[in-house]
Amino acid sequence: MRIVQGTVVIRKPSNVCAGYVTTPATWPQWYPLTRSVEGPVNSTPAVGVTWTEKVRIVGLPFTFTWTTVEDARPNRYVYHGSSNFGGHATITYVWKSEGEGTRWDRLLEYEQDRWYTRLADWLFLAAVIRSASARAVLLAKERLEALPGT
Repeated sequence: MRIVQGTVVIRKPSNVCAGYVTTPATWPQWYPLTRSVEGPVNSTPAVGVTWTEKVRIVGLPFTFTWTTVEDARPNRYVYHGSSNFGGHATITYVWKSEGEGTRWDRLLEYEQDRWYTRLADWLFLAAVIRSASARAVLLAKERLEALPGT
């Protein structure tokens, strides 16, 4: 099991942060690998709701099917999914007040189920995913802090 964690402090309240990053329609704006999302994506999917994300990693198209498994916003949100190449992942978001903003922890836990995706993960996927995840929390911070209001 691979674990990739990113943390950032955002100068916005936790409910604004949570609303933005848990809305899949915003993902192409801040997650570098996301190309599109489909399904009920214009607001935060409720527990049990499923949607699809299409990503491109070093030219390879992946499709993830995600389902919300926990919604305790604005403190915590968890979703789990699997890819068309056999991997599966859980992503956990945790928000805590910090100073005049919100600390956002994004935890990705994933595993490749097939020998060829495990090999690809060892060769290059893990590095690409780590890099994209680190960039994602920074991009989300930029986007959120650029929002007008609160």
